[in-house]
Amino acid sequence: MTPDAATVIAYSAGLFALIFVFFLLSSRGKPEQAWYGLPFAFGSLAAILLVHPAVLPGLWSGRLAIFCILLAYGAAWQVARVTSGRPSRCYSPRSLLARRGSASPPRSCTIFKAGLRLSLPLRSHF
Repeated sequence: MTPDAATVIAYSAGLFALIFVFFLLSSRGKPEQAWYGLPFAFGSLAAILLVHPAVLPGLWSGRLAIFCILLAYGAAWQVARVTSGRPSRCYSPRSLLARRGSASPPRSCTIFKAGLRLSLPLRSHF
């Protein structure tokens, strides 16, 4: 007897949800630790959407599941940043407008790696 993929994904969704609740309850009073549970929340939502595609009409369940997987990877990257002592990078459109003073995109991107600082010009072709 071998378990099928849907059963394994469904059990993973439940396990991810339990891990998310654990991290959420253990991070009381420490907002930087609330990041630890976020990848599991997105992973649980993606697993539910992959197991039950009839939740949303058409192909939207699969599309939303893939988007949740991308969000889980992004949240895991933020956890890595917070764990290493760096601030998380969560930018809302309002904070970007307040920081730049206008709705124009940034003109350059600064890359830091091993003490090397490069400033690359960004061009928009749209």
